[in-house]
Amino acid sequence: MASKINEYPWGVYASTSVEGEIIVREMLTMSIDGMHCGGCVRRVTAALQSVKGVEVASVDVGSAQMAFDPDRVSVDEIAAAVNRIGFSARVEKS
Repeated sequence: MASKINEYPWGVYASTSVEGEIIVREMLTMSIDGMHCGGCVRRVTAALQSVKGVEVASVDVGSAQMAFDPDRVSVDEIAAAVNRIGFSARVEKS
């Protein structure tokens, strides 16, 4: 698993589940064009929350921060969920 973690240019964090299993999550920030209001924020939040493996940290007009499980979902799939509802998502790599 460690070699896979090193492939990601953005942040990584790990936590331990109640069962003692180590859970690895990648941190991701996306720029999102086309957002103008609180309604846009709610739509993007709902779209991201519908993606299995994504834990939304925050969504603001123009950007979203989240953690995701790279074994369950790819960055492209996350961006596609936002793009499907009419916005344009770009990944910001740190």
